[in-house]
Amino acid sequence: MSSRCAPPSPPFFLFLVLSFLLASVAALPGSCSLMSPDQLQSIPGWSTLQTAVETAYSTDPYKIVTNDRQFPAKPASVCNGLAEGWVWFEYHARVQGHFKWSFKIEDILLTSEQRRLPDVARVHYPAKLRREADLTDL
Repeated sequence: MSSRCAPPSPPFFLFLVLSFLLASVAALPGSCSLMSPDQLQSIPGWSTLQTAVETAYSTDPYKIVTNDRQFPAKPASVCNGLAEGWVWFEYHARVQGHFKWSFKIEDILLTSEQRRLPDVARVHYPAKLRREADLTDL
């Protein structure tokens, strides 16, 4: 007698293949990327977000932090042109007992219009102008 294992049944095998394909499509590069503070400040709802933090905490000087290394489970991302995730406001002095305060972008900016990053059109210059600009920079 042989002690070979039976091959997986076709429905189970099909399930594994479909799961792999769906996971691959969901993780396609380019669908989401980490957001920078400059990108966050370019969205139409930035002033609303800024007002929310200054009203809730303080107008003292602060730094905007996206993708804080201390909190890797709370990233700020751009997915399909929309800002989402967490933004941190790091104050230079202690405010209400803490230096950092965070907001989830979607909790403050409820509409996609407020969270949409502007499209930046690339400007192409003729080669002659590019060469002249490069020479003047020397």
